[in-house]
Amino acid sequence: MPLLKQARTATSTLTASALMAAASLQAPSASANNGVNCENGRSLGQFVIKSKLNDRYVSGGHHNDALKAKLRNQPAPGSEGVFELFDVSNLPGASRNTFALRSVKNPNKWWRVKNNNETVLLDSYQCKSNRESTTFIATGLGGQMALQSRKNDKWLKVNNDERLKASVDNPNRRDKTIFLFSQLNQPAPPNPQPQPDPQPEQPINLNGWWRGDRSGYYSIQTSGSNFQMKGFSNNGAALNLFTGTITGNRITGSWKNFCDNRTGNAVLEFSNGQLRRMSGSTANSQWSRSARPSNVQANPTCSTPQPPQDQTPKNLNGWWKGNNNGFYDILQTQEIPGQNNFRMRGYSNSGQLLNTLIGRTSGNRITGRWTNACDQRTGNITLEVRNGKLVKLSGSPTINTSWSTTNNPPRALKDSCNQGNPDPSNRAIKQVLRLTKTVYIVDHDSLSRNETGQRTFSKTLQLQRPENNGERFSAFFPSSNKTRFCVDREVRSDDWDKVWIDRNGNANLGVEVKLYEGTSCRGRLIGTYMYRKILTVAPGQTGRYEVPLPTNEGSSVRVTYTLSNRTAR
Repeated sequence: MPLLKQARTATSTLTASALMAAASLQAPSASANNGVNCENGRSLGQFVIKSKLNDRYVSGGHHNDALKAKLRNQPAPGSEGVFELFDVSNLPGASRNTFALRSVKNPNKWWRVKNNNETVLLDSYQCKSNRESTTFIATGLGGQMALQSRKNDKWLKVNNDERLKASVDNPNRRDKTIFLFSQLNQPAPPNPQPQPDPQPEQPINLNGWWRGDRSGYYSIQTSGSNFQMKGFSNNGAALNLFTGTITGNRITGSWKNFCDNRTGNAVLEFSNGQLRRMSGSTANSQWSRSARPSNVQANPTCSTPQPPQDQTPKNLNGWWKGNNNGFYDILQTQEIPGQNNFRMRGYSNSGQLLNTLIGRTSGNRITGRWTNACDQRTGNITLEVRNGKLVKLSGSPTINTSWSTTNNPPRALKDSCNQGNPDPSNRAIKQVLRLTKTVYIVDHDSLSRNETGQRTFSKTLQLQRPENNGERFSAFFPSSNKTRFCVDREVRSDDWDKVWIDRNGNANLGVEVKLYEGTSCRGRLIGTYMYRKILTVAPGQTGRYEVPLPTNEGSSVRVTYTLSNRTAR
């Protein structure tokens, strides 16, 4: 019989969704001083116990009797890593969901938390139902349990030195406090009493219409453990289909977009009348019940929709200023389907021509291609008119991400680029480059609020321009000396870069970012932003680019790079 079904018949073990509420359970009053030996409680069997935090098994036999989660392989029966679990909830001096653990190899040793010491010991000390040091409050579901010491009212976790510590004030449903119990055997009680047949758990009724916290409506249908959720846009067009399996109050499954066949995985949880995304990739993070929308369409509309109201203003002509640098002269003609009717020339703050964008308007969007005036580099870009501004939606790296109208363009414009070699006496011999990067990490926790951290790094380099048509390479933070940043001693990012300049002084930056997760900042690789060039910055300019690295694990890193390029003569 599974562990929690046994525990449920005697103690009505809490579900995982009640883990936070369990933190407020009170220890028995001091008047309950007539405790009895814990072995007189109900034995639930022998178990091996693995920490969900570091994926290692708990065992005794360590220095100072400390319990540690350090075994990679499952302990053998009868060894230091096997423990007998007793339910003592019905004994004098105990409270609801009170348990005790003792060593199978050394039956006189019990799990214990002493006075003024958070370390969990395997101690030769008689466990009694009214002794708070040797009994624990347990909560969980499906073999995943969290343990709260009745001695100090704190929850157990694995410390960085692999010791078990009763040191967490409020678990907030954190993975760090979860232990996986796997049963080795189940002793029969000496005087077995007939147990009533367990009542089947009532299935959660999720059928009906729901609305996402960001957008869209969703129709849910369930049959037994089968789950189906069909998504619709706000205007009623079918978007995607999520199918999965219900286990308890969680749904594990995958979704597929009707139009572009994109797919993804997600884990949802039903709690307090809402569906919440625990992990994975979905547009919404939670869903609430809703009335059926009136405009539901049976089939998807896969053509690109044209915004009915927010059309492109009749006249975008004039000067615009970038949110980071430069001025831009826009010339727009009448929209003719299939023909270019939009030109945007970019100038530096001093009036030097930098690039030209040629494209076409469609509704409130502009799609086109830009070309650098000097080195003929090109890239694609899509802009959108939004609240009187131009906003970049997608495309190749650009210095700016938005543009606003201005009445103060550069006074003098230079519409050509000097391609020839300047006079040696006037030529700049080196570029002063400064890189500032801000690393922002999110340590995702499916059972709690996320931990976050931010750190900024800066470094300056001087590179001499190559004399001919070659390039000169260097690095701010090379792969041999990459920068590392860790949050909550679990999630770590590594990144390195390469920088090079051409004979015109243009600075190029390429980067690679990796994300790891595990204990003591030495975990497994969970995501990689493969090396690529992200910025080209002309002399006298500053460029900015943001590298996002989400992962299927939920944790993520975002690195914002700002590169300035100054000429030294």
